[in-house]
Amino acid sequence: MEEDPDQSWPYLLLKDRVLPSSLRLVMVLLKIINPASLAKRLLLLSALGSYLLVGLLSLSADSQLAEQNLLAGAHVQDITPPFDSLLINGGFVERRRGKMQPGDLKARCFVLQRGEVSIAVAVVDSCMIPRDLCDRTKALASQKTGIPIDRIVIAATHTHSAPSTMDYCLGTMADPAYTEFLPSKIAEGIVKAYGKIEPAQIGHKQVKATGYNYNRRWITRPDQMQRDPFGDKTVRAMMHPGFRNPKYVGPSGPVDDELSVLSIQALNGDPIGVLANFSMHYHGGGGGPADYFGLFSDRLAKQLAVGGREPVCAMTQGTSGDLHLRDYEGDRTNSDISIYTDGLVEIAKGAVEKVRYDRSPLLGMDQKELTLSRRLPDAKRLAWADKMLSEMKGQRPKNRPEVYAEQARYIHKNPTENLVLQTLRIGNLGITTIPNEVYAITGLKLKAWSPFSSTFNIELANGAAGYIPPPEQHALGGYTTWPARTAGLEVEAEPKIVETLLSSFESLAGKPRRPSLRHQGDYVKWIMAQKPLAYFQCEDLGGGKLDDASGQGRSGHVEGMVAYHLPGPECQAISEQNSNNAIQLAGGRISVTVPKARTLSFWFWNGMSNTARDHTGDLVQHGVSRFLKIGGKADGESSGSLILQDGEKRFFGKTKLALKAWHHVVMSQEEEEVKIYLDGHIIPEVSAPLNPSESEQWHLGGELPVEGRLDEVAWFKSAFSQKEAARNFSASRMTPPARPAPPRPKYDRGAMAGYQKAVLASQPSVWLDHGNEASQQRVQKKIEGIEDVYTVEFWVRNQLPNQIRPVTAYLFSRGVDGMKEAEGDHLGIGGSHLAAGKLIVFQGNRSGGLLTGVTELEPNSWHHLAMIREGERVRVYLNGRSEPEIDGTLARTYPDGHPEFFFGGRSDRFSILEGRLDHVALYDRALSIVEISEHYEAVNLLPSEKNLEESNSGALSPQDALSSIHVPESYRIELVASEPLIKDPVAIDWGADGKLWVAEMADYPSGVDGKPGGRVRFLEDLDGDGKYEKSTLFLKGLNYPAGIMSWRSGVIVAAAPDLIYAQDTTGDGKADLQEVLYSGFKQGNQQLRVNGLSWGLDNWIHGANGSHHPGYAKNTMIHSSRAGSTLPLGSMDFRIRPDEGLMEALSGPSQFGRARDDWGNSFGVQNSFPLWHYVLEERYLTRNINFAPPEIRRQLRPQNPRVFPASSLQKRFHSFNQSGRFTSACSPMIYRDRLLFDDEQVHALTCEPFHNLVQRVVLDRDGYSFKAKRAEEGAFDFFASEDRWCRPVMARTGPDGAVWVVDMYRYMIEHPEWLPDEGKREMKAHERKGSGYGRIYRILPKDEPVREIPDLAKVAPKNLVRHLASPNGIVRDLAHRLLVERKAVSVTGQVSKMALKHPSPKARLHALCVLDGINRLTLEILYSACKDPHPQLRRHAVRLAENRWDKEPELVVAVSEMIDDVDLGVRLQVACSLGNSKRPEAGHALAALAVDNAADPMIRAAVMSSPPHHFIALAERALDQGVLVDELIKVAGAENHAALKALVTRLSQPGKEGFHAVQFQSLSHWADLHPQASVSLSHVIGEARKIVRMPGGSSPLKIAAISLLGREENKFKSDRDLLGELLIFSESSEMKFAVIEALARMGGPDIPRLMIDSWSGCFPRERSKIMDTLLQRKEWAMTMLKAIGQGQISPEAVDVSRRQILRTHADAGIKKMAEELFPSHGGLTRARQLKKFRSALELKANPQDGRAVFNRACAHCHLSVKGLPMNGPDLRSITERSKEGLFTSILNPNESVDPSYFGYSVTLKDGKMLFGRVLAEKENNLTLRLLDGSDRQILRKRIKGLDTSGRSLMPDGLELGMTHQNLADLIGFLQIFGREGE
Repeated sequence: MEEDPDQSWPYLLLKDRVLPSSLRLVMVLLKIINPASLAKRLLLLSALGSYLLVGLLSLSADSQLAEQNLLAGAHVQDITPPFDSLLINGGFVERRRGKMQPGDLKARCFVLQRGEVSIAVAVVDSCMIPRDLCDRTKALASQKTGIPIDRIVIAATHTHSAPSTMDYCLGTMADPAYTEFLPSKIAEGIVKAYGKIEPAQIGHKQVKATGYNYNRRWITRPDQMQRDPFGDKTVRAMMHPGFRNPKYVGPSGPVDDELSVLSIQALNGDPIGVLANFSMHYHGGGGGPADYFGLFSDRLAKQLAVGGREPVCAMTQGTSGDLHLRDYEGDRTNSDISIYTDGLVEIAKGAVEKVRYDRSPLLGMDQKELTLSRRLPDAKRLAWADKMLSEMKGQRPKNRPEVYAEQARYIHKNPTENLVLQTLRIGNLGITTIPNEVYAITGLKLKAWSPFSSTFNIELANGAAGYIPPPEQHALGGYTTWPARTAGLEVEAEPKIVETLLSSFESLAGKPRRPSLRHQGDYVKWIMAQKPLAYFQCEDLGGGKLDDASGQGRSGHVEGMVAYHLPGPECQAISEQNSNNAIQLAGGRISVTVPKARTLSFWFWNGMSNTARDHTGDLVQHGVSRFLKIGGKADGESSGSLILQDGEKRFFGKTKLALKAWHHVVMSQEEEEVKIYLDGHIIPEVSAPLNPSESEQWHLGGELPVEGRLDEVAWFKSAFSQKEAARNFSASRMTPPARPAPPRPKYDRGAMAGYQKAVLASQPSVWLDHGNEASQQRVQKKIEGIEDVYTVEFWVRNQLPNQIRPVTAYLFSRGVDGMKEAEGDHLGIGGSHLAAGKLIVFQGNRSGGLLTGVTELEPNSWHHLAMIREGERVRVYLNGRSEPEIDGTLARTYPDGHPEFFFGGRSDRFSILEGRLDHVALYDRALSIVEISEHYEAVNLLPSEKNLEESNSGALSPQDALSSIHVPESYRIELVASEPLIKDPVAIDWGADGKLWVAEMADYPSGVDGKPGGRVRFLEDLDGDGKYEKSTLFLKGLNYPAGIMSWRSGVIVAAAPDLIYAQDTTGDGKADLQEVLYSGFKQGNQQLRVNGLSWGLDNWIHGANGSHHPGYAKNTMIHSSRAGSTLPLGSMDFRIRPDEGLMEALSGPSQFGRARDDWGNSFGVQNSFPLWHYVLEERYLTRNINFAPPEIRRQLRPQNPRVFPASSLQKRFHSFNQSGRFTSACSPMIYRDRLLFDDEQVHALTCEPFHNLVQRVVLDRDGYSFKAKRAEEGAFDFFASEDRWCRPVMARTGPDGAVWVVDMYRYMIEHPEWLPDEGKREMKAHERKGSGYGRIYRILPKDEPVREIPDLAKVAPKNLVRHLASPNGIVRDLAHRLLVERKAVSVTGQVSKMALKHPSPKARLHALCVLDGINRLTLEILYSACKDPHPQLRRHAVRLAENRWDKEPELVVAVSEMIDDVDLGVRLQVACSLGNSKRPEAGHALAALAVDNAADPMIRAAVMSSPPHHFIALAERALDQGVLVDELIKVAGAENHAALKALVTRLSQPGKEGFHAVQFQSLSHWADLHPQASVSLSHVIGEARKIVRMPGGSSPLKIAAISLLGREENKFKSDRDLLGELLIFSESSEMKFAVIEALARMGGPDIPRLMIDSWSGCFPRERSKIMDTLLQRKEWAMTMLKAIGQGQISPEAVDVSRRQILRTHADAGIKKMAEELFPSHGGLTRARQLKKFRSALELKANPQDGRAVFNRACAHCHLSVKGLPMNGPDLRSITERSKEGLFTSILNPNESVDPSYFGYSVTLKDGKMLFGRVLAEKENNLTLRLLDGSDRQILRKRIKGLDTSGRSLMPDGLELGMTHQNLADLIGFLQIFGREGE
């Protein structure tokens, strides 16, 4: 514990009595001087003056060291009474209990002493202890210990199960016997604690215990006020509202969730005691008479015990008058007291472990007394009380009125109360004690204003003066304000108590209290930078006003009822690491005078439904007549939306405001218009033509105040523009609240004749054309002969909003007409009470059974329903779907055979349908789903006209769309083209003449009338302003064009299956020449087609294949028409030379777009992976067929990283966990100019059309690759549109230096092929909405002039050369390409000079590449480039040199000398390029490079991929250095037989210290590849066998030796037995793994039995290894299944992934037996399982238990174990963690499967089978990630077959073995997994 730096010596002298000791020391010194020598005496005193004044004090302190150190003692005293019957208080009326057991109640006592200061604290298991009893106790303790009475604290815990010690504790009197018994017992405990004092150290810690207490006093809606016990309607706030009770607005106060611990230890570290403090009223859920306080104290003591010594632990009561454990905003829960307590114990234990101790802390204590008045009853109240008391005739009260009658008379007789208030100081910790139940906000005030750095408060100490609400809470009324001994003090009592305690603190601390907190976050700084006229941060803790943080002194004045310090927006930009708070209006308002204000900015939270009253409430009133309000019931379509009213004029917003969610508003008054901006959206929510109001008077809350909260309210002198309003919101860095999903399509019906015919064919018992003739009409029919199996089927259209009344409508009913209990079958649509808009089946008011659906029915749209009862089973089918909307059981509650049926209303006429119901059919049987679907399909549903109008109106004009886009503050965005100039753009490129070529995919997603409809056009800028005025349609009828590149006199278009060259030869702007250059590209899905054409530094055109994973287009064969050749391209990307028809494969595939930077580094993309770097190229990796390369891509961003949209999150139909993350990443781009980012860093951008944005990252060099980090720090990404139609599909660096963004502009961008059936149905009407729209934008620096786009088409070659030095990469590429196209040899000298001498390395690079392209690159220039100071020039020089090895052998020598280049990227290129040379110099250089960089995986791969002719050089160097031997053995080919033999011979020789593990490992791998040669290793295997037999545990050498066993036929049995002996419990897992692998290699029928017999001695990972081994052979798999059937292996040990493999096995016998042992899911379909488990979503989750479920069921795929990769996605990275999304992902993983997670089975030629997912496929190998997370590279020549299930590796049936509670807990855990606290 640290001392307070502001302590002073006077304080020490005063408090610890040091002064007398110092004086004694001075006297001793005087005595030792000769008394007769006065002169000497005076001289000596003079000389010692400074010593006496300074040093003596120090000496005195040293001499008193022992006296000043801390002493402490603690004791637990049993205070359990021995009596047989006891009065118990804590309730309204008296109750008794029987005899208690010893130890049920305790007083936990602590004594601290330092110097002459002693303090005692007793924490007593009691509800409350009155002052007189506390005083008696203190007197007894003081008498026996000498501790002054004013240094003793007696505090009750507030258990409601202890005997009563106080009269008039509501309706309970004191238990006389216990009241006499208790004081001496508590005093005895203090005395014993005092007797145990010993040298000690002390410290404290305060931590958060979030979720362990909540505010229990809630504000009611104004229309739901309750009556007090005196009959008056005064209750505006009440305790315990019930869970999610719609009659309440929300909590009336804040929560103090801080847990404090004061820990005391002996000097040797042994625990003495812990005094804890937490604000939670009491539990009341069992746990004994001491409640959770006692449980906590006992359990914490056991947790902290050391060597059998348990500390004395106590839990004191914090300021919890309005706090409890229940979260009434959450789901109903039954909190187990044991679990609750254990959670707090763990938090407290963790806090104690972090305590820092002090052996000599300052001790101080102060006590003050305060006399307060009580709120006395008036004459009328007394008369009422006396009348009731006379009727009670001396009996104890039996109800609340009687209780308060008695209380009225008591407080009339006792008009005042004298309070003892204490403060303690222990080092820098302050503690208050209060004899009251105060609210949490009181404790927060004391903590906030205390002069000590740490503070906690103990209530119910030294007396029991009842509830003390703050003054504003008195106005709200309720139980804690009703005058009584337990709640009767004056209204101003709380501020007087606070002031007294703070004054006491100031005297203890010797310094003033702290000022109120003012937040200083970035949002606050932004507000202050605008120089506000007034600014309310709303952090106020009371006082009747709001502080003005602007410095202008314009405080807000509270009028009426409010509550302070409620939670505000959760925003670190406001409050940084602190909590942010707000003011709650509860019928009150805030008034303030602000002159000349033109803008008001604030946050609000509405807590009351817009259906509660006619007008929900006023947010702001300006002057007399101008109001900003929220619409209510009387406001029609504007109910729940913002309304601006000025006199009689009203202006309406459209957004439906979310209930109990924070929204941001900017109200800006321009010259003649008021604009209201909502939640940062740049388009005004309301625009109103109104003149400025000259009033200076503002009212927050208006005349009818909103029932909600306000925060961060600021007025400004000037009107905010659109951008300023958006910046105001974005300064918060908060994500805008999700806007409501677009309305579901509303449908009208076509002709019904076909429906009637289909229904009548099913022979219904009754057919009604009309169920009701008009709205609000119920039709009754009496139909005999219908028993408990029946079906009712009809069409319905509800016309009411879904939350307008408790039940929106009842549609069908079977019951007794008019029966009050309404027993029967009732099918309806839920409303505001529950299940709003969803189907419900209700059983009746008495029985109460209820079933609910999951789909919200859109009002004013026709829906088809079929309800089936079969006995007790009830199903409801909606709109012909194959799975029931409702499926459950409800017992029949109508009379047997009851004949009354009702249509359009319930049997008791409740909630009659407002709408239409017709075409009713009633059957005396259960219809089949086939019949129901056929009936539904017989109707042609048409989108309603209104629906189409609403849908189409969503598209913004180009200018409005432009205004909705956010870019960083220092940039501007311009619209350069839009419809009708362009339509449906997906790709662009600039021609040499400056024209912009555009590929338009007009046929997306499914063709135009079934035909190709793609187009190409070019745009022309006629006035040179960079924007286009003319558009020419060049080519049409293309098949989904996805890429375009200008080439020679025309363009190359990527339109699968072809790459087409098109040219205008006649000058009319039309493509009259069309030539297919290459054909054969995969067509398939329109999002997976050839694209991304761009010019490369190698003088080839590069392109992306378009596949989303390596297996998608693996059989693709490309035919070149000019070359007449065919290339097996597969799924690889490519490069082409169109003039010659050449094509080569590149590393790939990239899905949409393949980018490169200025230095030739290539980058790719896939939907979920926004950017990766190709570190190695494909052509280097296929040189050695024996080499299996590693993953050659470096992912620069994680899978599905987060995005930061400005638009609302859109509805997803699958992959729910990826909402708010990259799911449609495309068109990666490296910015190639300095105009926007002149910081020498690499900037990359990736489009994300689903979320309407483009994200920017900064790339930092990391060796030969990069690391990436998001560039923007604000709330939005670089380009972020609020418009959900905005679909940025391509970003490019423009030749003007701007970033150009291509916006396809579609309502729907997802391809319907990838949607589930529900999504296809819902989005069908939207598939082509936006067709014909399109926009292209460019982003520029805000203050920079626009650069002109150059026209290079007619520029002479000599002038093109200077453009090679352009700062713009696109211009450099154009100039480069034109010079190569024209074969401009005339500029050789000019370009050569540039290559050698130009100061720009980029210019030198392009010059080098141009010389290569025109075949004029000389050795001199190449040598010079190899020594260029820039590493990228050296790297490219090496690349260019590799094409000249044969003609210029000296180049090999020059490049070989570069193996020590300082740049890792250069060394990697050297390794790649030297492999293409056969010269020995290359081999030796490669060997040296490989050995020196053996730890680098990419250099290792580059070297090992080199052809076999370098093997000898590599082997010799590797053996000499002892590295890379394993790798060399694996890549050696047949032509290296002699060298390999020599290598093996060397490995077979032991060294001076014997064999090393690496030798055994390498020889084992060699033997795996050459099993027939194992005989030559006999002597080595013999040595290995000896090592295995050696005693001792696991070692790397022994594990390596195991790998050599089982290779000699004559030793097979003995090796098997030896290995079997090692499968015992005591051996390490690594040893067992080696044994299992060796046994698996050996094979044989008895191997499975050997492994199974060891099962019981294996850990879980070892068992997984055994299972995977047994799965490798079908005979072994069958043996394993038999062992499971026989009980040797528990079925529960086989996880769901392996069960799925067995249930889908190719062997019929295995499959059958697995189905018997592991029934998939009881024969239920996935949809049925979802129905079955849906109720789990309603259960309260315990995330701690969910962690255990995760570990058991999910961790093996979704958690890295010992560094192994995960086999599934990392669930810690997901953001959309709704219960529904997680529920679907867990129970139905195959609804939408990323193909990269398909499960595969690989059959090897030796008969083994491996299972996992394919990570990568190469020409000669594939990489399989096995079930245990390890990766296995398998050469194709070893593979016999490869099969996929087409299903996710995550199997169906994960829920098997789970209870509903298990599933709820798992979902709860996943919602917090990876976040703070997990």
